Amino acid sequence: MLQLLKVLNNVHDVLLLTQRLGDMEYAYDAISAKFASRIHVNALDSLIKPSLPTFWTPSNPLPSDISRRVDRLREITGGFFSLITFVLLPIAFEAQAFYHLYQKFGYHDPLLWISAVITSALLSCSVLLLIFDESSN
Repeated sequence: MLQLLKVLNNVHDVLLLTQRLGDMEYAYDAISAKFASRIHVNALDSLIKPSLPTFWTPSNPLPSDISRRVDRLREITGGFFSLITFVLLPIAFEAQAFYHLYQKFGYHDPLLWISAVITSALLSCSVLLLIFDESSN
């Protein structure tokens, strides 16, 4: 129970500090809009915006067992979305594109078959990269 209270306190502190940082950015935007309106209109004020210090150190406020579960969940969701992004979406896009091309030009055009072979090779390379990249972690 004490660890949960510490975690909630850390989360609350980070929320307050993030709000303070947002308020400082709004104040800077208002000041630059009033005193340097030409720079603010062109959105060039972000180039001269002063760097603000971080109010907290980047750390993990979660206990170790929860942290491991969160990391595992991140790995699972990352793998799931990587699978969709690198495998399923390209296959669906290419299948739809080849379907329309075959409808228009037929199956006898050699350039369509060359394109299909290149696409298959690149998709298999992305699958292999996805598999071996995940296993190296």
